[in-house]
Amino acid sequence: MANANASSTGTTRTWHPLLEQRRSWSLDPVVAPALCRLAQIERDGDAVTALSIGTKRISFDSESGQRFARLLALMNGRRTIRELAAETDEDLDDLVDIIGRLYAVAAVWNEADCLVPSGALVSNLDHLSQAFQLALGERIRGVRETFEDQPSRRLVVGYLFEYFHMVNDAASHISPAIAMAPTHRSRGILCELLADEYWHGELLRTGLHELGFSDDDIARSDPLAGSIAFINHLRGAAMTDVLHYAACVLATEAGSEAMGRDRQALLVGRFYESLGRDGVVPPEALRPFAEHDLVDCAHGHSSFAGEIIYEHDTLTGQQQESMRRTMLRHLQTYGERERQLVRFYSAPEGPPYFTADELPLS
Repeated sequence: MANANASSTGTTRTWHPLLEQRRSWSLDPVVAPALCRLAQIERDGDAVTALSIGTKRISFDSESGQRFARLLALMNGRRTIRELAAETDEDLDDLVDIIGRLYAVAAVWNEADCLVPSGALVSNLDHLSQAFQLALGERIRGVRETFEDQPSRRLVVGYLFEYFHMVNDAASHISPAIAMAPTHRSRGILCELLADEYWHGELLRTGLHELGFSDDDIARSDPLAGSIAFINHLRGAAMTDVLHYAACVLATEAGSEAMGRDRQALLVGRFYESLGRDGVVPPEALRPFAEHDLVDCAHGHSSFAGEIIYEHDTLTGQQQESMRRTMLRHLQTYGERERQLVRFYSAPEGPPYFTADELPLS
């Protein structure tokens, strides 16, 4: 039996983290890299001067920029690293290292049907999710941007109701994931996640009470279709493949390694400060929601998903692709939820919360 140790949640932990064992990895030369569609290339003539994806930026000097430009022209997912080295006269070991660094920050993806270390895949998916969410935010006008232009109590209240529904339904997707988990260790990880999440709905309920809503009001409220899609996608992933579920949790739970917990906590604090601007809603109503996000961040819920994936030394090409696409589909529901939330709640006049008998806005 595994030695139990106390977790950050205060529960008894029956599993040991594998993160440190998985940090060191190297890609196989049979990996076939392709540039991520979110990557931005900066050039000076024929040379590449920088590559950016999400908040990451890699700069190149004149010589390395010329070399990378030649590599980039061939890196289309149909050539392996070994074949790229042969065509560019680059040292194979050097090229494995260069492409490994690009893969770690999601600047490239593997198109070959070959194994990739789990540590590499988790880093890639984590960075890809952060870059994808940033790109969504540039295309979809969110709650914060809308509120900054036109402070509205109704918009903040709507956001809090939608967030309550998503958090309150956590057990509905964590529980089937526990049932589907293939190992005692992964079940223990998910049980700890459930122990840390199941009561958070009640915590957020206290915030809605501070706004004057009764339990009957909360029971009458319904989540928007985008929120339902977000929740149901997690349920479907949990009942299909725990690796699919882990990829979704990695992307949307707090505590991302790619972003950094301190930075994420700072952004959470700033977000709720902005919602409390001008006294639109009382701070007592926002405090439980901020506390929830900060607790999730401190406990590193995103890392729980990584630990499930780390149970595999390597992942097949099919697993890599299905996890990536499932994660991106989940992030699409996140973007649609934000779009619907702003569309329904941005008008200052209207019902304080959504109910299923509301007709869609034209």
